[in-house]
Amino acid sequence: MKNSIFILAILLLTSLFTNAQNAEWVNFTNGEYVLAIAEDATHIWAGTTGGLVSIDKLTGNIGHFNKTNSGLPDNYVLSIAIDNNGNKWIGTRQAGLAKFDNVNWTVYYPMGNSLPHDEITSLCFHNSTLWIGTKSSGFASYDGQNWAIYNATTHPGAPFQINGVNSIAMEQNGKLWIGTHSALVGFDGNNWEVFNAQNTTGYPAGSVNSIQIDSQNNKWMVIGQWNDGALAKYDNNQMQFWTTANSSLPDQWVNSLAIDQNGLVWVCSMAGVSTFNGTAFVDHYSISNTGLPVNEVNRVFIDSDNSKWFGAYHYWDGGGLVSYNLNGWQTFNTSSSELPHNLVLSITKASTNDMWIGTQNALSKFDGANWTEFNQQNSGLPAYIVTSIAEDDQGLLWITTQGGGLASFDGVSSWTVYNTSNSQIPDNAAFAVKIDQNGLKWITTSSGLATLDANGNWVIYNTLNGLPDNWTWSIAFDQQNNTWIGTFNGGLAKVDAGGNLTVFNTSNSTIPDNRIFSIVEHNGLIWVGTRNGLASFDGSSFNTYDLSNSGLPENTVHSIAIDLAGHFWLGTLGGLARFDGLTSWTVFDQFNSFLPSNWVREVVIDNHGNKWIGTHDGGLSIYNQGGILSVQENQIDDNSNRISILNTVPNPFVNITTIHYKLEKADKIRIEITNMNGQLVDLILHENLAAGDYKTEWNASRYIGGIYFCTIQGQGFKQTKKIVLLNK
Repeated sequence: MKNSIFILAILLLTSLFTNAQNAEWVNFTNGEYVLAIAEDATHIWAGTTGGLVSIDKLTGNIGHFNKTNSGLPDNYVLSIAIDNNGNKWIGTRQAGLAKFDNVNWTVYYPMGNSLPHDEITSLCFHNSTLWIGTKSSGFASYDGQNWAIYNATTHPGAPFQINGVNSIAMEQNGKLWIGTHSALVGFDGNNWEVFNAQNTTGYPAGSVNSIQIDSQNNKWMVIGQWNDGALAKYDNNQMQFWTTANSSLPDQWVNSLAIDQNGLVWVCSMAGVSTFNGTAFVDHYSISNTGLPVNEVNRVFIDSDNSKWFGAYHYWDGGGLVSYNLNGWQTFNTSSSELPHNLVLSITKASTNDMWIGTQNALSKFDGANWTEFNQQNSGLPAYIVTSIAEDDQGLLWITTQGGGLASFDGVSSWTVYNTSNSQIPDNAAFAVKIDQNGLKWITTSSGLATLDANGNWVIYNTLNGLPDNWTWSIAFDQQNNTWIGTFNGGLAKVDAGGNLTVFNTSNSTIPDNRIFSIVEHNGLIWVGTRNGLASFDGSSFNTYDLSNSGLPENTVHSIAIDLAGHFWLGTLGGLARFDGLTSWTVFDQFNSFLPSNWVREVVIDNHGNKWIGTHDGGLSIYNQGGILSVQENQIDDNSNRISILNTVPNPFVNITTIHYKLEKADKIRIEITNMNGQLVDLILHENLAAGDYKTEWNASRYIGGIYFCTIQGQGFKQTKKIVLLNK
């Protein structure tokens, strides 16, 4: 089958925050979680949850590639293979397969008869043909021109297990071995072999996480997770298993293996690294006797010098890339920033202009150049997970945590913790804190709503005194000093100045859902982000915006922020959405922008118009149309109310896309298309236009597929949108 793919080729660009005035997007990621390791002649390459990392073998210099500074289509890198020409082939979690030749990038998305799925779990080469394993659509081969797809649909006689692939290895004779979610599968081009718990004695339940083939053609693999894992060997006659019950394997959760030049098998588990000599485990390496930063080792790779490379990571304690050779142990920083975790739950700008970021495992301060981390090891932070941050009029930070209750912090070293042991807070799982105009702290928890005044007095609201659900989530205040509370399953509650509660739920109102993630007040209306759409409330009825009647990209709305022009910025499960409050929508997602993840948990707009975007698994992004301003700058020329690119439809597209835009004032407008090198590709429009809504087509039938930028420019302002042209 002929190649039918989307190809983009760009020169490597650099996008640094220090030069952020020229960049509309910046992405901060944590790359301590290493998922793939490979080598070429000069570098070690590591795929992380925060992008691609290169380490110069001679100098140790580290390079970072992510979605905003290169052509990498997704920061979450699952697999890497390097061909004989030194091209790096990179499998991502959500954006297909990328090829990098040290200058240009080429990206292959699922289209037609090419790549079967966009989550690439494993890669290997055999005779210049690339074999590609996907998470749920089988595997494929690609020889540079032609694709072949293998799954239960394309090959009805194939075992159903091949649809979910974790690992791939190839014998010299061309026989393929596929590690799936529940079986080991062999395929010689015509015949299939299946080994699983149903037909093989001693086979553990679980997935085949890694496969290696030794010089004797033995297949070695690690199988299973949690409490039923094993090292396994298949010698083309029988299978053998080594578990914690019949060997000195230190842990049943085994992740990866590699075979060194002496024939030793290196096995990674949640208890460190162990070596196996073919009959027994010989040595065990852990934090107690090595330079490993944590015991949890999820990847191992052995390079051409017989050096061992490990991806070590613990959810709370971090990790990184570790090498071990005759010179000892060395840890490499694989993060492109000091963001402590890629799950960002809360963002607050302090009166000092510092940004405070709450993540899944720490609190961080970012002053525009430097990061300072506060965690349970180096501070009084009472729990890893920081769910919300608020600043009072004295500059004191109030922080809710999941598991540690509430804390106050002076931003330097002084902490006061309020938990169920020393205060009346109803639960240590606290989700939001807001401070009203009287200085009263409002705290939502999983066991009720609480207020705390300056004298240390608590008031508790729960289902016993009128709250519709003890699991409270979000808070907002209106101009009448009412407090609005979003609950997890009980709808919206209003607490007036006298402490009286009024409840709005799906039974007594037109609110679209009882799960309320976010609330804001704007021009007298209460806006709520729910599990089933965005809604505004005027005091008597709710007006709902959802997938069926608006440009909202996904019904779950986690966060709402409002800019100086009155535009709403919504964090959803389908990306970031901009809404003018009436009919105009613009969506930023992984495919039409540099947003690293479609799951947006938090959106905060600083007084420069920068949008700070916390994602579920892509780290922290900053976006500002026309260029990001430093958090320490004091002025911004906000032209967002002059013009807006509403959408480009379709995007991605073949041949023709239509650019929808709106002018608030008459102006001379220029619309141009540029490529990733900044070179002008096409001038679409250059003329005077009156205020109004417009549609302009771009016919790109004569251009090759790739990423382009559509820029609309007027007097003193411009807007740029990323568009993707697919190959015919």
